[in-house]
Amino acid sequence: MKIITKYFYKLKDGREVELPFKPGAEELTEVHNPGDVLLGGIVHDDSPSDPLEDSDEGTFVQFNPRYVHSERRPDPDGFKETIRANRRRVFYVREVGNGYGISHQAFIKNANDIEEAHGYYIAPEGVTWPRKYAAGAMEEYSAWCTGDVWGVCIWYYDAETLALTDRDECWGFYGLNWAETELKERLK
Repeated sequence: MKIITKYFYKLKDGREVELPFKPGAEELTEVHNPGDVLLGGIVHDDSPSDPLEDSDEGTFVQFNPRYVHSERRPDPDGFKETIRANRRRVFYVREVGNGYGISHQAFIKNANDIEEAHGYYIAPEGVTWPRKYAAGAMEEYSAWCTGDVWGVCIWYYDAETLALTDRDECWGFYGLNWAETELKERLK
């Protein structure tokens, strides 16, 4: 015997539509257009990928061996070589709450700060504003670490039959604010 579970949503006009899956979203946004009804929501992404491994977002090194991007802490003289090889793109990283933030830029004159840092980040070559880029990369990585990753789902239904006609689902929004902004844009 095969059991099929279906999920439904009650529209403002009292009719029900079948959902493609249980969104887990507290609230869905309902938009009525001539010919179709849109339901949009933000859904938790249960299996997001590490944004630093997924693309070339720079190099992040942590000094805690239990963490994903772990390496041994370099001594200050060895770290000077890293700074020289990546001029103006190396930043000290500190733990902030459940995430990470950029502390300050690494220079030869402050290479001893590596002793107090929780890690360091090297922004990719060719980035116009390395500090802003580094801060954004750490914010995105922190969202991944804390499970703050979302999908934006919009489902299109025929206004008369309420049959599902199309699905627009995009996953991997690191941070709820970004997902909320994207949902509003897509529902315009």
